[in-house]
Amino acid sequence: MINKKSKLLKYLIIFISLFFIIFLFLIFIDGFNNNKNSNNKIIVENTFKIIKESNIKKDGKVYGYQLLRFKGKDNPSYGIYYPNGNIDNKKETVVITAPYLKIDWSGEKIDSFHLDAVSISKNTESANLFLINNFSVLIVFARFYEKGDINDDVNDIIAGLLFLENKTEKIGIWGSSWGGFEALYASINSPVKPLVGTISYPPSDMELWLNWTYLMQKEYFWKPYQKKIIDGSGGNYSNWDYDYINNNLKTQFLIIHAFEDTLVPFNHSYQLVKNSDKFNEMWLHKIEKELSHGEPTHGGLLPFEHTISTIYLMSKLTSRDLISAVDKKAIDFYINDLELFQNQGIDINWSILLFENLFKPNIKYYDVETSKLITSQELKMEFQPKLSRIGIVIK
Repeated sequence: MINKKSKLLKYLIIFISLFFIIFLFLIFIDGFNNNKNSNNKIIVENTFKIIKESNIKKDGKVYGYQLLRFKGKDNPSYGIYYPNGNIDNKKETVVITAPYLKIDWSGEKIDSFHLDAVSISKNTESANLFLINNFSVLIVFARFYEKGDINDDVNDIIAGLLFLENKTEKIGIWGSSWGGFEALYASINSPVKPLVGTISYPPSDMELWLNWTYLMQKEYFWKPYQKKIIDGSGGNYSNWDYDYINNNLKTQFLIIHAFEDTLVPFNHSYQLVKNSDKFNEMWLHKIEKELSHGEPTHGGLLPFEHTISTIYLMSKLTSRDLISAVDKKAIDFYINDLELFQNQGIDINWSILLFENLFKPNIKYYDVETSKLITSQELKMEFQPKLSRIGIVIK
Protein backbone atom coordinates (compact mmCIF):
# COMPACT_ATOMS: atom_id res chain seq x y z
CA MET A 1 0.00 0.00 0.00
CA ILE A 2 2.86 2.36 0.85
CA ASN A 3 4.49 1.65 -2.50
CA LYS A 4 1.25 2.38 -4.35
CA LYS A 5 0.85 5.65 -2.48
CA SER A 6 4.43 6.63 -3.19
CA LYS A 7 3.99 5.84 -6.86
CA LEU A 8 0.78 7.85 -7.05
CA LEU A 9 2.46 10.72 -5.25
CA LYS A 10 5.29 10.63 -7.77
CA TYR A 11 2.94 11.07 -10.69
CA LEU A 12 0.90 13.74 -8.94
CA ILE A 13 4.01 15.82 -8.36
CA ILE A 14 5.27 15.20 -11.89
CA PHE A 15 2.04 16.52 -13.40
CA ILE A 16 1.74 19.62 -11.27
CA SER A 17 5.37 20.54 -11.89
CA LEU A 18 6.01 19.33 -15.44
CA PHE A 19 4.15 21.86 -17.52
CA PHE A 20 5.26 24.88 -15.49
CA ILE A 21 8.85 23.67 -15.66
CA ILE A 22 8.68 22.93 -19.39
CA PHE A 23 7.12 26.26 -20.27
CA LEU A 24 9.36 28.31 -18.04
CA PHE A 25 12.42 26.52 -19.40
CA LEU A 26 11.52 26.62 -23.09
CA ILE A 27 10.67 30.31 -22.99
CA PHE A 28 14.43 30.93 -22.56
CA ILE A 29 15.12 29.29 -25.91
CA ASP A 30 15.06 31.05 -29.28
CA GLY A 31 11.45 30.69 -30.35
CA PHE A 32 11.93 28.92 -33.66
CA ASN A 33 13.52 25.74 -34.89
CA ASN A 34 15.38 26.37 -38.15
CA ASN A 35 15.73 22.71 -39.02
CA LYS A 36 16.61 22.38 -42.71
CA ASN A 37 15.30 18.84 -43.15
CA SER A 38 11.70 19.87 -43.76
CA ASN A 39 10.11 17.78 -46.48
CA ASN A 40 8.06 20.30 -48.42
CA LYS A 41 6.79 17.57 -50.76
CA ILE A 42 4.47 16.23 -48.06
CA ILE A 43 0.95 17.46 -48.72
CA VAL A 44 -1.27 17.52 -45.65
CA GLU A 45 -5.02 17.74 -46.01
CA ASN A 46 -6.79 20.09 -43.65
CA THR A 47 -9.17 17.37 -42.46
CA PHE A 48 -9.74 15.51 -39.23
CA LYS A 49 -7.82 12.26 -38.88
CA ILE A 50 -7.18 9.71 -36.16
CA ILE A 51 -3.50 9.05 -36.78
CA LYS A 52 -3.17 6.32 -34.17
CA GLU A 53 -5.14 4.71 -31.34
CA SER A 54 -3.45 2.79 -28.56
CA ASN A 55 -3.19 2.30 -24.79
CA ILE A 56 -0.61 3.28 -22.22
CA LYS A 57 -0.17 2.12 -18.62
CA LYS A 58 0.42 4.69 -15.90
CA ASP A 59 0.25 4.22 -12.13
CA GLY A 60 -1.24 0.77 -12.51
CA LYS A 61 -4.04 1.98 -14.77
CA VAL A 62 -4.44 1.62 -18.52
CA TYR A 63 -5.52 4.70 -20.47
CA GLY A 64 -6.60 4.73 -24.06
CA TYR A 65 -5.35 7.59 -26.21
CA GLN A 66 -5.74 8.93 -29.72
CA LEU A 67 -3.14 10.82 -31.73
CA LEU A 68 -5.16 13.31 -33.74
CA ARG A 69 -5.01 15.76 -36.59
CA PHE A 70 -7.67 18.45 -36.23
CA LYS A 71 -9.25 20.38 -39.04
CA GLY A 72 -8.30 24.00 -38.51
CA LYS A 73 -9.44 27.30 -39.98
CA ASP A 74 -6.60 27.44 -42.50
CA ASN A 75 -4.26 24.64 -41.48
CA PRO A 76 -4.55 21.51 -39.36
CA SER A 77 -3.30 21.21 -35.81
CA TYR A 78 -2.49 18.16 -33.69
CA GLY A 79 -3.23 16.73 -30.28
CA ILE A 80 -3.34 13.76 -27.93
CA TYR A 81 -6.75 12.85 -26.53
CA TYR A 82 -7.24 10.70 -23.45
CA PRO A 83 -10.98 9.96 -23.26
CA ASN A 84 -10.48 8.22 -19.91
CA GLY A 85 -13.59 6.11 -20.30
CA ASN A 86 -16.53 6.40 -22.68
CA ILE A 87 -15.15 8.34 -25.62
CA ASP A 88 -18.46 10.03 -26.45
CA ASN A 89 -19.82 10.78 -23.00
CA LYS A 90 -17.29 12.43 -20.71
CA LYS A 91 -18.69 15.03 -18.34
CA GLU A 92 -15.52 17.10 -17.95
CA THR A 93 -12.47 17.57 -20.13
CA VAL A 94 -9.27 19.51 -19.46
CA VAL A 95 -7.51 21.11 -22.45
CA ILE A 96 -3.78 21.78 -22.07
CA THR A 97 -2.19 24.21 -24.51
CA ALA A 98 1.30 23.14 -25.53
CA PRO A 99 2.82 25.70 -27.93
CA TYR A 100 6.43 24.68 -27.39
CA LEU A 101 6.14 20.91 -26.99
CA LYS A 102 7.22 18.98 -30.05
CA ILE A 103 5.80 15.89 -31.73
CA ASP A 104 7.25 13.31 -34.11
CA TRP A 105 4.34 10.91 -34.54
CA SER A 106 2.10 12.53 -37.15
CA GLY A 107 3.98 11.24 -40.20
CA GLU A 108 3.38 14.70 -41.66
CA LYS A 109 5.53 17.75 -42.25
CA ILE A 110 5.04 19.15 -38.74
CA ASP A 111 7.35 16.38 -37.49
CA SER A 112 10.27 17.81 -39.45
CA PHE A 113 10.15 21.01 -37.41
CA HIS A 114 10.45 19.14 -34.15
CA LEU A 115 13.76 17.92 -32.82
CA ASP A 116 13.75 16.48 -29.30
CA ALA A 117 10.06 15.57 -29.39
CA VAL A 118 8.27 14.83 -26.12
CA SER A 119 7.29 11.16 -25.82
CA ILE A 120 3.75 9.85 -25.42
CA SER A 121 4.81 8.62 -21.99
CA LYS A 122 5.89 12.10 -20.87
CA ASN A 123 2.69 13.64 -22.17
CA THR A 124 0.72 11.04 -20.24
CA GLU A 125 2.62 11.88 -17.07
CA SER A 126 1.75 15.55 -17.56
CA ALA A 127 -1.94 14.66 -17.83
CA ASN A 128 -1.89 12.11 -15.03
CA LEU A 129 -3.34 14.18 -12.18
CA PHE A 130 -6.41 14.98 -14.26
CA LEU A 131 -6.68 11.38 -15.39
CA ILE A 132 -6.48 10.12 -11.80
CA ASN A 133 -9.35 12.47 -10.99
CA ASN A 134 -11.42 10.97 -13.83
CA PHE A 135 -11.22 13.88 -16.27
CA SER A 136 -10.63 13.34 -19.94
CA VAL A 137 -7.63 15.29 -21.23
CA LEU A 138 -6.78 16.89 -24.57
CA ILE A 139 -3.26 18.22 -25.15
CA VAL A 140 -3.12 20.51 -28.19
CA PHE A 141 0.24 21.05 -29.88
CA ALA A 142 0.07 24.46 -31.50
CA ARG A 143 2.26 25.11 -34.53
CA PHE A 144 4.58 27.65 -32.91
CA TYR A 145 7.68 26.33 -34.63
CA GLU A 146 6.14 26.45 -38.10
CA LYS A 147 6.50 30.22 -38.14
CA GLY A 148 2.82 31.08 -38.40
CA ASP A 149 1.31 34.21 -36.86
CA ILE A 150 -0.80 34.78 -33.78
CA ASN A 151 -3.97 33.86 -35.65
CA ASP A 152 -2.49 30.45 -36.45
CA ASP A 153 -1.50 29.85 -32.83
CA VAL A 154 -4.97 30.66 -31.52
CA ASN A 155 -6.72 28.75 -34.33
CA ASP A 156 -4.74 25.64 -33.39
CA ILE A 157 -6.34 25.65 -29.95
CA ILE A 158 -9.77 26.47 -31.35
CA ALA A 159 -9.51 23.38 -33.58
CA GLY A 160 -8.97 21.30 -30.44
CA LEU A 161 -11.95 22.89 -28.71
CA LEU A 162 -14.16 22.25 -31.74
CA PHE A 163 -13.13 18.60 -31.64
CA LEU A 164 -14.65 18.38 -28.16
CA GLU A 165 -18.07 19.63 -29.26
CA ASN A 166 -20.68 17.02 -28.29
CA LYS A 167 -17.97 14.96 -26.55
CA THR A 168 -18.10 16.61 -23.15
CA GLU A 169 -20.36 18.73 -20.97
CA LYS A 170 -17.73 20.99 -19.41
CA ILE A 171 -14.28 22.13 -20.54
CA GLY A 172 -11.45 23.57 -18.49
CA ILE A 173 -8.39 25.04 -20.20
CA TRP A 174 -4.84 25.42 -18.89
CA GLY A 175 -1.92 27.38 -20.35
CA SER A 176 1.25 29.14 -19.30
CA SER A 177 3.15 32.02 -20.91
CA TRP A 178 2.51 31.85 -24.69
CA GLY A 179 0.20 28.93 -23.95
CA GLY A 180 -1.69 31.26 -21.61
CA PHE A 181 -2.11 33.75 -24.45
CA GLU A 182 -3.43 30.94 -26.65
CA ALA A 183 -5.83 29.69 -23.98
CA LEU A 184 -7.18 33.20 -23.37
CA TYR A 185 -7.84 34.17 -26.99
CA ALA A 186 -9.04 30.70 -28.02
CA SER A 187 -11.60 30.83 -25.20
CA ILE A 188 -12.87 34.14 -26.56
CA ASN A 189 -12.95 33.24 -30.25
CA SER A 190 -14.05 29.61 -30.20
CA PRO A 191 -17.76 28.80 -30.53
CA VAL A 192 -17.05 25.95 -28.09
CA LYS A 193 -16.38 27.79 -24.83
CA PRO A 194 -14.42 26.51 -21.85
CA LEU A 195 -16.25 27.01 -18.57
CA VAL A 196 -13.10 27.76 -16.63
CA GLY A 197 -9.38 28.24 -17.18
CA THR A 198 -6.06 28.77 -15.46
CA ILE A 199 -3.42 30.91 -17.17
CA SER A 200 0.00 32.01 -15.96
CA TYR A 201 2.05 34.98 -17.18
CA PRO A 202 0.07 35.49 -20.42
CA PRO A 203 0.71 38.31 -22.88
CA SER A 204 -2.72 39.86 -23.42
CA ASP A 205 -2.75 43.31 -25.03
CA MET A 206 -0.55 42.45 -27.98
CA GLU A 207 0.24 45.97 -29.20
CA LEU A 208 1.35 47.05 -25.73
CA TRP A 209 3.45 43.92 -25.33
CA LEU A 210 4.97 44.34 -28.82
CA ASN A 211 6.02 47.92 -28.07
CA TRP A 212 7.46 46.84 -24.71
CA THR A 213 9.59 44.12 -26.35
CA TYR A 214 11.29 46.75 -28.54
CA LEU A 215 12.70 48.29 -25.37
CA MET A 216 14.22 45.03 -24.17
CA GLN A 217 17.72 43.62 -24.56
CA LYS A 218 18.44 40.39 -26.48
CA GLU A 219 16.71 41.46 -29.70
CA TYR A 220 17.20 37.98 -31.23
CA PHE A 221 14.96 36.49 -28.56
CA TRP A 222 12.03 38.80 -29.22
CA LYS A 223 12.05 38.83 -33.03
CA PRO A 224 9.99 35.63 -33.56
CA TYR A 225 7.26 36.94 -31.26
CA GLN A 226 7.34 40.39 -32.84
CA LYS A 227 6.94 38.89 -36.31
CA LYS A 228 4.01 36.74 -35.21
CA ILE A 229 2.19 39.74 -33.76
CA ILE A 230 2.86 42.06 -36.71
CA ASP A 231 1.92 39.47 -39.33
CA GLY A 232 -1.20 38.34 -37.49
CA SER A 233 -2.57 41.77 -36.61
CA GLY A 234 -1.69 43.56 -39.83
CA GLY A 235 -1.30 46.64 -37.65
CA ASN A 236 -4.92 46.47 -36.45
CA TYR A 237 -5.06 45.52 -32.78
CA SER A 238 -8.79 45.91 -32.17
CA ASN A 239 -9.12 42.13 -31.75
CA TRP A 240 -5.99 41.82 -29.63
CA ASP A 241 -6.33 44.27 -26.77
CA TYR A 242 -7.78 44.72 -23.27
CA ASP A 243 -11.08 46.06 -24.55
CA TYR A 244 -11.60 43.09 -26.85
CA ILE A 245 -10.92 40.68 -23.98
CA ASN A 246 -13.15 42.52 -21.53
CA ASN A 247 -16.04 42.81 -23.99
CA ASN A 248 -15.98 39.23 -25.28
CA LEU A 249 -14.63 36.85 -22.64
CA LYS A 250 -17.17 34.38 -21.22
CA THR A 251 -14.77 31.95 -19.49
CA GLN A 252 -13.86 32.42 -15.83
CA PHE A 253 -10.08 32.42 -15.37
CA LEU A 254 -7.58 32.25 -12.56
CA ILE A 255 -4.65 34.38 -13.67
CA ILE A 256 -1.25 33.89 -12.02
CA HIS A 257 1.55 36.42 -12.36
CA ALA A 258 4.69 37.53 -10.52
CA PHE A 259 5.52 41.17 -9.91
CA GLU A 260 9.10 40.47 -11.01
CA ASP A 261 8.30 38.98 -14.44
CA THR A 262 10.78 40.15 -17.14
CA LEU A 263 9.07 38.37 -20.06
CA VAL A 264 5.52 39.67 -19.68
CA PRO A 265 5.01 42.77 -17.51
CA PHE A 266 2.91 42.18 -14.42
CA ASN A 267 0.69 45.08 -15.44
CA HIS A 268 -0.73 42.99 -18.31
CA SER A 269 -2.50 40.71 -15.89
CA TYR A 270 -3.25 43.45 -13.38
CA GLN A 271 -5.17 45.43 -16.00
CA LEU A 272 -7.24 42.38 -16.91
CA VAL A 273 -8.21 41.80 -13.29
CA LYS A 274 -8.87 45.49 -12.69
CA ASN A 275 -11.29 45.86 -15.58
CA SER A 276 -13.12 42.51 -15.74
CA ASP A 277 -15.02 40.27 -13.36
CA LYS A 278 -13.94 37.22 -15.40
CA PHE A 279 -10.58 36.98 -13.64
CA ASN A 280 -9.56 35.78 -10.21
CA GLU A 281 -5.97 36.53 -9.36
CA MET A 282 -2.97 34.98 -7.67
CA TRP A 283 -0.05 37.39 -7.40
CA LEU A 284 3.43 36.08 -6.67
CA HIS A 285 6.65 37.46 -5.25
CA LYS A 286 9.72 36.06 -7.02
CA ILE A 287 13.36 36.88 -7.69
CA GLU A 288 13.82 38.96 -10.83
CA LYS A 289 15.89 37.32 -13.55
CA GLU A 290 16.52 38.30 -17.17
CA LEU A 291 14.20 36.60 -19.68
CA SER A 292 12.27 34.86 -16.96
CA HIS A 293 8.86 34.80 -15.33
CA GLY A 294 10.79 35.00 -12.06
CA GLU A 295 12.77 32.61 -9.89
CA PRO A 296 11.29 31.18 -6.66
CA THR A 297 12.26 33.07 -3.53
CA HIS A 298 11.99 29.95 -1.37
CA GLY A 299 12.90 26.31 -1.46
CA GLY A 300 10.37 23.53 -1.20
CA LEU A 301 9.27 20.51 -3.16
CA LEU A 302 6.16 21.92 -4.79
CA PRO A 303 5.38 25.62 -5.34
CA PHE A 304 2.02 26.66 -3.94
CA GLU A 305 0.80 28.13 -7.23
CA HIS A 306 1.09 24.69 -8.84
CA THR A 307 -1.35 23.22 -6.32
CA ILE A 308 -3.74 26.17 -6.51
CA SER A 309 -3.86 26.27 -10.33
CA THR A 310 -4.97 22.66 -10.70
CA ILE A 311 -7.37 22.71 -7.74
CA TYR A 312 -9.03 25.87 -9.07
CA LEU A 313 -9.55 24.25 -12.46
CA MET A 314 -10.82 20.90 -11.21
CA SER A 315 -13.09 22.25 -8.48
CA LYS A 316 -14.82 24.57 -10.96
CA LEU A 317 -15.58 21.60 -13.20
CA THR A 318 -16.91 19.15 -10.62
CA SER A 319 -18.07 18.77 -7.02
CA ARG A 320 -16.98 15.13 -6.71
CA ASP A 321 -14.11 14.03 -4.48
CA LEU A 322 -10.69 15.13 -5.73
CA ILE A 323 -7.08 14.35 -4.91
CA SER A 324 -3.98 16.50 -5.35
CA ALA A 325 -0.59 17.14 -3.77
CA VAL A 326 0.54 19.92 -1.45
CA ASP A 327 3.75 21.16 0.15
CA LYS A 328 3.02 22.66 3.56
CA LYS A 329 6.25 24.62 3.50
CA ALA A 330 5.12 26.28 0.28
CA ILE A 331 1.91 27.39 2.02
CA ASP A 332 3.97 28.91 4.83
CA PHE A 333 6.15 30.70 2.28
CA TYR A 334 3.12 32.08 0.49
CA ILE A 335 1.50 33.34 3.70
CA ASN A 336 4.78 35.12 4.45
CA ASP A 337 4.68 36.71 0.99
CA LEU A 338 1.09 37.83 1.57
CA GLU A 339 2.22 39.49 4.80
CA LEU A 340 4.97 41.21 2.83
CA PHE A 341 2.40 42.47 0.30
CA GLN A 342 0.22 43.68 3.14
CA ASN A 343 3.10 45.60 4.71
CA GLN A 344 3.68 47.26 1.32
CA GLY A 345 0.09 48.47 1.26
CA ILE A 346 -1.14 45.88 -1.24
CA ASP A 347 -4.70 44.62 -0.70
CA ILE A 348 -4.59 40.83 -0.27
CA ASN A 349 -8.32 40.10 -0.10
CA TRP A 350 -8.05 38.35 -3.47
CA SER A 351 -6.15 35.55 -1.71
CA ILE A 352 -9.27 34.51 0.23
CA LEU A 353 -10.64 32.69 -2.84
CA LEU A 354 -7.39 30.76 -3.21
CA PHE A 355 -7.62 29.36 0.31
CA GLU A 356 -11.34 28.71 -0.02
CA ASN A 357 -10.50 26.46 -2.97
CA LEU A 358 -7.61 24.84 -1.14
CA PHE A 359 -9.82 23.97 1.84
CA LYS A 360 -12.86 22.68 -0.04
CA PRO A 361 -14.14 19.65 1.90
CA ASN A 362 -14.17 17.28 -1.10
CA ILE A 363 -10.38 17.41 -1.55
CA LYS A 364 -7.64 15.21 -0.12
CA TYR A 365 -3.93 15.88 -0.47
CA TYR A 366 -0.72 13.96 -0.42
CA ASP A 367 1.75 15.82 1.72
CA VAL A 368 4.87 15.78 -0.46
CA GLU A 369 7.18 15.96 2.55
CA THR A 370 5.66 13.12 4.61
CA SER A 371 3.95 11.14 1.79
CA LYS A 372 0.87 10.95 4.01
CA LEU A 373 -2.69 11.51 2.88
CA ILE A 374 -4.39 14.44 4.62
CA THR A 375 -7.83 16.00 4.28
CA SER A 376 -8.43 19.59 3.30
CA GLN A 377 -10.05 20.17 6.69
CA GLU A 378 -6.92 18.98 8.49
CA LEU A 379 -4.95 21.39 6.33
CA LYS A 380 -7.37 24.18 7.20
CA MET A 381 -7.08 23.53 10.96
CA GLU A 382 -3.30 23.74 10.70
CA PHE A 383 -3.10 26.95 8.66
CA GLN A 384 -6.10 29.01 9.77
CA PRO A 385 -4.24 30.45 12.80
CA LYS A 386 -1.42 31.61 10.48
CA LEU A 387 -3.93 33.11 8.05
CA SER A 388 -5.72 34.88 10.88
CA ARG A 389 -2.46 36.69 11.58
CA ILE A 390 -2.90 38.55 8.28
CA GLY A 391 -6.64 38.97 8.63
CA ILE A 392 -7.82 36.07 6.48
CA VAL A 393 -10.54 33.88 7.94
CA ILE A 394 -11.93 30.99 5.89
CA LYS A 395 -15.41 29.91 7.00
